[in-house]
Amino acid sequence: MSTAEQKLQLTWEEAVAWYRRQPDNDAAIEANYFDTDVMAAANRFAASEEFAATFELVPKAAKTVLDLGAGRGIASFAFASNHFNVTALEPDGSDDIGAGAIRKLAREGGLDITVVEEFGEQLPFESESFDVVYARQVLHHARDLRKLCGEVARVLKPNGIFIAIREHVLKSQNDLAAFLTSHPLHHLYGGEYAYTLEEYLSAMEAGGIEIKKIIKPFDSVINFFPQSESEMLEKAFRAKMQSLGLTRGAGVLWKVAKLFVENSRALRASCVETLNETGYHAGITYSFVGTKSVRADAQKRQ
Repeated sequence: MSTAEQKLQLTWEEAVAWYRRQPDNDAAIEANYFDTDVMAAANRFAASEEFAATFELVPKAAKTVLDLGAGRGIASFAFASNHFNVTALEPDGSDDIGAGAIRKLAREGGLDITVVEEFGEQLPFESESFDVVYARQVLHHARDLRKLCGEVARVLKPNGIFIAIREHVLKSQNDLAAFLTSHPLHHLYGGEYAYTLEEYLSAMEAGGIEIKKIIKPFDSVINFFPQSESEMLEKAFRAKMQSLGLTRGAGVLWKVAKLFVENSRALRASCVETLNETGYHAGITYSFVGTKSVRADAQKRQ
């Protein structure tokens, strides 16, 4: 990076363009869906293990989806391709990584996606408008997390579901500096942040969202994609063996233990839980599933 780039506070679009120019970065660009060809990125996301696992969380009766902080629209494209009525909310109008890119996807894909340029803290929709509010890597960017969560609860239908995917989590705010330093783009555009698990849960509860499920970092491919399920299980097995004081040098014992784990759902779950406990790094990703709380429903009806 040049001295000029170091000193310049770039826009998000400019930061992504810089990222694409870095050598040996093709795998990271693909993993982050930063392809210059937005249609290629959208098709790959729609076919990904992450989206397949996310899709399983969506109620079968759901018809309307709000893609909150939709970015360049890869999730909007995926939901619309599965016959949902999709509204994409994205404050950045960029033709590359914002609302303009979503309109291009809708046009070229022959899909009906309503695109709205606005921030999540002030949703321009009537109350109880959506069956699903989906937010991928969005909450940690909120200017006012509690207000955003309150708006999510407001626009959710009574039986609707809120799915917040891949949120950066800290053990304590003392870890924030380490996370920001490790992020490849924060030093360019300054838009990253992260909260503790307690802060996320508190904001959602205060906003009127009742948490139904906390998806820990290694519980689902939703969080650890593009790493595969088999790669994660291998890592989880090693973490479990290490916690028991065993290494590959254990020979036959190692192989027997691995065979037992491969054939036991309970043992695999135990390995994954060990990895959840020991695999922390600043900004590790969690996901959340929630509904409009009874309290929020009651307030709406008063």
